[in-house]
Amino acid sequence: MQTAPPIPCMFDGEAFKPLPNFLRTARQHFGAGEVVQLMQREDRSTASHKHFMACVNEAWKNLPEDLAQRFPSATNLRKFALIQTGHYDAAVYACKFKTEARRMAATLADLDEYAVIVVDGTMVTRLTAKSQSYFAMNRKEFAKAKEDVLAYLEGMLEIPAGTLGKQREAA
Repeated sequence: MQTAPPIPCMFDGEAFKPLPNFLRTARQHFGAGEVVQLMQREDRSTASHKHFMACVNEAWKNLPEDLAQRFPSATNLRKFALIQTGHYDAAVYACKFKTEARRMAATLADLDEYAVIVVDGTMVTRLTAKSQSYFAMNRKEFAKAKEDVLAYLEGMLEIPAGTLGKQREAA
């Protein structure tokens, strides 16, 4: 079953109705009388999203040589910074033996090049960056992640706070 895309609706005082441009999409995904749960979502600024991605790209282009080798792409850098600033999902795996934990860590690392894998004795923790898709992260969460990541990257680059955002705005 295919998941329906977001369908903007208007409340007319009695019922939620799809906006005219989305009526066809609603009919393709739902039958008359079908019960659907609505969830309110704050739209995020596309400009802020693009600004953030441009700032991360700028930071990646200006990494010192020793760090540049560690992050082959701006995406690697962004996801690492998200994890380092606490914007991650964690999965913990308990193993019987340390050797098993090391094997598990190697397997998990192969599954996701962006994950951070931590081995502590027989415990393996896999940290993955939270998705920054428009659906996964609301405006408030995105603003906090953006602020945290840019501050972290400025620290990595050893540049004054606010520099990355201002440079990209000026450009």
